[in-house]
Amino acid sequence: MQGFADAVDRIAANNGRTDIELFQVCRALGEPNVPSLLSLKDEGLPVYRAGTWRIDCRSFRKWATAYTPYWPQTKPQTAYEGEPLF
Repeated sequence: MQGFADAVDRIAANNGRTDIELFQVCRALGEPNVPSLLSLKDEGLPVYRAGTWRIDCRSFRKWATAYTPYWPQTKPQTAYEGEPLF
């Protein structure tokens, strides 16, 4: 996801603005269209509507680097050494 955040930052740098239109992000991420990218809004993608759908590159970086699409497995709790189980 770090690479995606870098790609969005490059677009923002080329535009000279931190908020960019979502169709530009689609090109950078290889998504076919805006609605497919908007489906990530339920996962916390920070998009907003200002005439067209937009995203702030700083919010996207924060979301992309903190986003984990899976829950890590936790180790089962074990008894301490020398402590009986029952």
